[in-house]
Amino acid sequence: MSVMDDTHKEFIELYNTLLNSDDASFKALFNKFMEHIHYHFNSENELMEQSCFPAITEHKAEHQRVLNDLKYLELKIKEGKLSFSRFYIKKRIPEWFKLHLVTMDSALAAHLKSKHILPIERFHEKSF
Repeated sequence: MSVMDDTHKEFIELYNTLLNSDDASFKALFNKFMEHIHYHFNSENELMEQSCFPAITEHKAEHQRVLNDLKYLELKIKEGKLSFSRFYIKKRIPEWFKLHLVTMDSALAAHLKSKHILPIERFHEKSF
């Protein structure tokens, strides 16, 4: 399994834990999810920069858009508005992730494979 696949697997595991958490642990788990997102996106951004990925601008912009959404959720969670945040996590994250995986991340994986940078195996999202 490639580094990207490992990161995607961890993303799904953290997502499922967050989705199924109780209110008492939601904030701490969301913080852990955010830490992963930062690591995840930074890792991909580095791979894109190192490999001169042609669609780097679009891919990084999508990462930033998601980060902005999650930062907004972070504020809502601090305000105690968990139902809004839970709804977003439940409905929007899986839709975004599946689309991002089969479009942007697949293009990056193909690019990396063509450059012989990483051994890439297609990640199958089976936990959403």
